[in-house]
Amino acid sequence: MHFPGKWRRWVMGLVESAKSSVLVNGAPTFEFKYSKGIRQGDLMLPFLFLIGMDAFSVMMKKAIAEGIFKGFVAPNGGPSVSCLLFANDSLILGEWSDSSATNLLRLLRCFNIMSSLNINYNNSSLIGVGVNEMEVVSMANKINRRIGKTSFLNIGLKVGANMNRISCWQPTIDVFDSRLATWKASSLSLGEDS
Repeated sequence: MHFPGKWRRWVMGLVESAKSSVLVNGAPTFEFKYSKGIRQGDLMLPFLFLIGMDAFSVMMKKAIAEGIFKGFVAPNGGPSVSCLLFANDSLILGEWSDSSATNLLRLLRCFNIMSSLNINYNNSSLIGVGVNEMEVVSMANKINRRIGKTSFLNIGLKVGANMNRISCWQPTIDVFDSRLATWKASSLSLGEDS
């Protein structure tokens, strides 16, 4: 991505300088250095993740161009979408077929080898939209993944639900109501009796 050498050294300095200690009976032990990776909660983590996942996005575009994987194609001549990335979450969309699932696993393995980023398969799930339940179970068994629900939360919004229903928007409305109530309360001036 042509980042300047100085910037890369800064990032590596942050990654390599991570230290930690363990509390034993309430007292910290000696500090030890991490041999690899970044501390969880590090503010750099989302940015570095997105830089790394940009390579995955390029890899997915190449796989689609070569016919190895077919992403979700929006109707009426809309774009083809294969992956959505946010902070440290990825949502991969594709055609429902054995070859797509197998090729996706191969692409994820190649990405793992190239980047040394491990996919957390315990937090990954397979969701079939518009596919009968038996096919989803069969595919999940073939690729050794757990089955997810078609209506799930991603960054606080429901995915897969009928968004024409007011009840599906209620959690989002509640969040806005609580934030607006706080804002309104802080911007009101209290009148004083004369």
